[in-house]
Amino acid sequence: MELGVRRDAKDRRERIVAAAATIFARHGYAVALDAIAAEASVGRTTLYRNFADRYALALAVMERRIEDVAAIADEHHDRPDTFLLMVRKSAGGADLRW
Repeated sequence: MELGVRRDAKDRRERIVAAAATIFARHGYAVALDAIAAEASVGRTTLYRNFADRYALALAVMERRIEDVAAIADEHHDRPDTFLLMVRKSAGGADLRW
């Protein structure tokens, strides 16, 4: 049972980070955190249980972006345009085809 709770908690945290990335990109850093909670389909309490403040949430979004860019570097290290793929991903580009 404990594993199920941890999986649910991890899923909620992932949804919050994904929602924050979307909302920050769309409305800026000063957006109400309630909007992020609503986008993630969680309550304000759940958001604050996972992230103490806006800074902690923004840091998690940045860490996720860095992980995504690092994964591109690992996956495409042999391509001559790897750096461009990394830049595009870090700028929010979803389509990695040129």
